[in-house]
Amino acid sequence: MQVTRGMARGAAWMLAARLVDKVLGLLSTLFLARLLVPEDFGLVAIATAVIAFLALLANFSFEVALIQHPAPNRGHYDTVWTIGLIFGVAIALVLIAISYPLASFYNEPRLVAIMPVLALSALLGQLHNVGCVDFSRNLQFHKEFLLSLYRRILTVPITIALAYWLRDYWALIWGAAVTAAVGTLLTYAMHPFRPRWSLAYKAELFGFSKWLFLSNLLQFVYLRAGDFIIGKLRGAYELGLFTMANEFGSLPATELVAPINRAAFPGYSRLASDRANLIEVYLRVMGLIALVALPVGVGIALTAEIFVPLLLGSKWVGAIPLLQLMALAGAIVALWSNTSYVFLAIGRPGRVTMLSGFQATTTVMFLIGFLLLDVQNGVGWAILAAAVAFAASNLYVSHVDLKIGWRNAFAALYRPAIGCAALVISVVWIQALLGPPAALVEELLALGLSIAVGAAGYTVAVLAAWWLSGRPAGPESYAVELMRKWRLR
Repeated sequence: MQVTRGMARGAAWMLAARLVDKVLGLLSTLFLARLLVPEDFGLVAIATAVIAFLALLANFSFEVALIQHPAPNRGHYDTVWTIGLIFGVAIALVLIAISYPLASFYNEPRLVAIMPVLALSALLGQLHNVGCVDFSRNLQFHKEFLLSLYRRILTVPITIALAYWLRDYWALIWGAAVTAAVGTLLTYAMHPFRPRWSLAYKAELFGFSKWLFLSNLLQFVYLRAGDFIIGKLRGAYELGLFTMANEFGSLPATELVAPINRAAFPGYSRLASDRANLIEVYLRVMGLIALVALPVGVGIALTAEIFVPLLLGSKWVGAIPLLQLMALAGAIVALWSNTSYVFLAIGRPGRVTMLSGFQATTTVMFLIGFLLLDVQNGVGWAILAAAVAFAASNLYVSHVDLKIGWRNAFAALYRPAIGCAALVISVVWIQALLGPPAALVEELLALGLSIAVGAAGYTVAVLAAWWLSGRPAGPESYAVELMRKWRLR
């Protein structure tokens, strides 16, 4: 099927784009972690959480509406860009206005000077070229890959240079401004569309996106509630540890799976009228997500005690237990992040809002409860508990609304689960054999062997389970076919 092949190519391009973007971003983070301290990251997290909240109030997911629309015209694009410009100016003005109250609330006077610069970043980000949404509409995901690659290549060296020069949180602040400016300029360089002022289709766009706005608001609560709650109850240092743990722990959900979901959504939209085929493709995508996300999350949890002091430095060891729990949570959330895109494709955004609301509510409840009870590593346990609750809610809704049987869901997940069991056994064995690393060379050897042996154990177990189950069509068969083609070259 042409749509399925387009989705597969799109997923590959989007995954490559996200991987390249994240690798370069992580390299930048490693340099910054060595040069700066947790308080710097915590301070910036407070400020950016406020910006993200205001940007969320302006985020009605109009670009999703353009993708879902069967035939948008120029007026639709112009209206989306115009609304973005209006919201961008409003966000910038509000950020400047609240700088003093915000500094007083968090007892952080440095926020007064920080907020105007971040206001400029927010405005620049809202001015991006809306024409680039055609990359997704037309399944031209290689162009999104190039856009992401160029942005990182141009901005990472600048941010690192700023860190060497400034040696404090201002490197992160000015780095954000540069990233926003370069990213916006690149969108105009890579797409010929030139937006004009228009509000002709505002009623139509707001009518479609009202549910998405509420979903985005609830998703923000889930993603950024920790910044507000930890920043207020524990301060900038612990928030800095949480920020760094989230940077690595969210890899399965945000960096590996998000591009797969984004590539799958246009294909889901085209299959919306063919429910049986849509569900079949959805289960295949779920299997692919499990195959990628589960080993990454488990692997991060198993190797955190080695790579955190090795790559980030001894000042970040307090983030290790938090990272271990959040990596497992990220893998669990990743498995079910695909469900919302199916509901969007079939025109049921209310279900997405319901799932987002449950996820946000459980996250806030667990965070506040575990912190007030002073549970050891309470933030990590709260995030993990909320992830399990989110998975249960998605499993139930997909069973009731999409008529997906428990056996079908199990069939998409059990082979990666078996592989993860082998991964755990392999890594625990090699780490016990090597013993605690005491020098840099030993740390590098332990990390390298843990990754290599764990990957080998996972791959062998998954392929064995796939072979024994009759070699069904799925991500394993695609991988085997690619290896065969590579050997024939």
